[in-house]
Amino acid sequence: MKNKIIAVLVVILLATPWLSAQQINAKAFNLKQAQEYAVQNSYKMQNAAKDINIARFRVSQTTAIGLPQISGSASYQHFINIPTQLMPNFLTPAVEAVLVQHGLLSADSLTGMGSDKFKVQFGSKHSVTAGISASQLIFDGSYIVGLQAAKIYVSLSTNSLKKTEQDVREDVAQAYYLVLVAQENRKVLAATLENLNKNLGEMKEIYKNGFIENTDVDQVQLLVSSLNNTLLTVDQQLELANNMLKYQMGMDINENITLTDPLDALLNDAIGQNLFTKSFDPEQHISLKLMHIQQDLYKLNLKKDMYAYLPSLAAIYSYQYNAQRNTFDFTHKDKDWFKTSLWGLNLNIPIWSSGNRKYQYKMDRIELEKNTVLMDQVKQGLELEVQNQRSNLRSYTNQYATNKENMDLAQRIYDKNVLKYNEGVGSSSDLTQAHNQLLNAQGTYFNTILQLLNAKSALNKALNNY
Repeated sequence: MKNKIIAVLVVILLATPWLSAQQINAKAFNLKQAQEYAVQNSYKMQNAAKDINIARFRVSQTTAIGLPQISGSASYQHFINIPTQLMPNFLTPAVEAVLVQHGLLSADSLTGMGSDKFKVQFGSKHSVTAGISASQLIFDGSYIVGLQAAKIYVSLSTNSLKKTEQDVREDVAQAYYLVLVAQENRKVLAATLENLNKNLGEMKEIYKNGFIENTDVDQVQLLVSSLNNTLLTVDQQLELANNMLKYQMGMDINENITLTDPLDALLNDAIGQNLFTKSFDPEQHISLKLMHIQQDLYKLNLKKDMYAYLPSLAAIYSYQYNAQRNTFDFTHKDKDWFKTSLWGLNLNIPIWSSGNRKYQYKMDRIELEKNTVLMDQVKQGLELEVQNQRSNLRSYTNQYATNKENMDLAQRIYDKNVLKYNEGVGSSSDLTQAHNQLLNAQGTYFNTILQLLNAKSALNKALNNY
């Protein structure tokens, strides 16, 4: 027995520092801190920031198209069989005429034995060419538009980052609220279970004295078991909520965190923030700003279509060395290398495209008109969203007050039924009904709190407050 006591003490002493370390290592966050952490570390924000870098590199890439382009080239060819050409036989008549002139042949002896074609081979077995070429764009309308569009993409990515930040802040707020509500719900359920266990102990004593039946004790024992199972479920939900919060923040789910904002303070802030009368300008909303940027891109598309009718001009320069050998001796310094150099202008004049450019312009014009209609739709949608979220916040605020009163009333009814049951004037069915009624009222109350806080967060996002 003594050894068992010592073993238990050792386990407690070893576990205490670990528990303290767990508490010390836990990171504390209020809602604002959790949101700021997520802005710096969430997966969505990381990718959105990378999109800005991609857009900036795209500007540099597009700019580089209009800068000098230089390339080098080298080639080696080995002719296994040198190409053969057939040429008119202009040599045989000339040779015969010379022979006749010098009396070496008589005119009567000429038989025209020469063929009208003879075979010749041009080139050498080995050929090497090396050179460098350069080009410089002088004018191209598409390039000008592309450069403008690339810069607009940077603005689009920057504003998309701001919209992503709003989404991240709302996601973190909802996850934060869920954890706090689950924690508070667990506290209430744990207190209810503690009181129920206390009542169960008292009833067992009353049963021993013969004032109640065994089935009455069993009925309360059933309630205790059911509430224990409910607490286990809430614990699992609380763990999932904590992990979801850390995931939304971009934090390792194995890290420990504590939430420092009291639920009551957040509730009072949601109710007293007076978001019902806050002014709203849809033109300042990030969603509509993104639509305006998209509109600029559609306008540039039309500009690009117009530039497609203009010519483009580029300057070129080329410098080459080449050598031809019957044997592979290109490294000999005394052998000749021949150079070729040139510069020039390339002018491309679009003349007729069978309507391709015209129809492209018409399609892009319609896309611009569609986006104009969509902008009006988004603007109306933003105003409607604000009205809906204000209505939701007002509705849940009223429900919160009502459901809080209902929960307090259900608690008083339950307490009276417990008292009556202990005094022997109440039935176990009444106690069970009051207990279930209390749990339902508590569940409705906490669900309303969560809906109220989420409605406040959604309204802040709709008002462009994040």
